[in-house]
Amino acid sequence: MRRLCSCFALIGAALFAAGLRAEEPAFSWGLKAGWAVRSGATLKDVSIKNPDGSSEAGLSQSSRTGFMGGVFAEARLSAPFSVQLETFYAQKRFTVSAANASVTYHLNTVELPLTLKATFGSEAFRPYVFAGPNLGLRVSVKADKNSGNVVFDDQTKSADLALDMGGGFLYRLNAGTSLLLDARYSLGLVNSLSGPLSGDFSKAHDIKILTGVRFAFR
Repeated sequence: MRRLCSCFALIGAALFAAGLRAEEPAFSWGLKAGWAVRSGATLKDVSIKNPDGSSEAGLSQSSRTGFMGGVFAEARLSAPFSVQLETFYAQKRFTVSAANASVTYHLNTVELPLTLKATFGSEAFRPYVFAGPNLGLRVSVKADKNSGNVVFDDQTKSADLALDMGGGFLYRLNAGTSLLLDARYSLGLVNSLSGPLSGDFSKAHDIKILTGVRFAFR
């Protein structure tokens, strides 16, 4: 165990030292686009209401991919750290099913992740990791159903909060332009339901894959 801890400590020290050598720009901005997949959700005491007033409990969920894209700005702190503010328009799709009913939800949101980022290395190819809060603002919600009676517009909160954690790589094309590829996991922190479903409980778990381009100002 002591050797394992020592190994992790050495790896961390090496990454930190690599980060100190990285010549990151003082300020940069760019564009990102990709796909969001709802990998799961915490569904506690949630049920689908049927027209006769009965409920369908024992829910399961399946996910579909949705497009997301937006812009970001990044400011350098002390090496290897920087702070990153992103603005995304995200489309999310998932289906909640019970024994005799299913509902497909279409959520369109604006997401505002604010993350602390650490970039390592000094070569053209550099890995990075990041983490921080993500504020989601609801734009619209639509529910398609084959059974049951669900009105979803007034059953979700106008704002949501998640924790984003992820990492990726950048490849520097020249002094001012880099290509990016990153993946992140968004863990919902608050109940996203309200109104008639305020006594129910649901938190989102999303996986997002994004690629983009960064432009630097030195």
